[in-house]
Amino acid sequence: MQPSSTPKFFQKKFAVENYLSKRNLCFIKHSPLDFHATDEVRIQPLCSFKENMMLNQINRRNRKRSGFSLLELLAVVTILGVIAAVVVPRISTSKASAQAEANKQNMAEINSAVERWYFEKGSWPKADLSDIAADPNYFPSGLPTNPVTSAAYSLDATTHRAK
Repeated sequence: MQPSSTPKFFQKKFAVENYLSKRNLCFIKHSPLDFHATDEVRIQPLCSFKENMMLNQINRRNRKRSGFSLLELLAVVTILGVIAAVVVPRISTSKASAQAEANKQNMAEINSAVERWYFEKGSWPKADLSDIAADPNYFPSGLPTNPVTSAAYSLDATTHRAK
């Protein structure tokens, strides 16, 4: 910024030179003091075409990037694909193993309830477990179903174990 004590035509010259220097252009004058407000100004490039192209490439490299390149997006998608390929099979096998463990736990609870029924009543419950399921002392929230097959549990007639 020029001080306010400088004459107006020097302020105007400074503003024009500043504008042109940002665009790699300059004045062609015999003397810097020959500038007047009414003068015609001849403008020429500060550098050759080849130098100007090199400067443009440098400016393009230094410019702030506002997004991601296609290569960066491709790398991220590839990494996410690899992670998904590793995680999805583990989730599906863990679901199956959790259902198998829940099935074992349900069968153990039913077998325990069947033995309690036998000790308290003196007889085995029905094979379809309808009588033990109806008694809220044994299964207050109802008889569980098999989480693997979604079928109802039944009682083996010879071993008196849930199947």
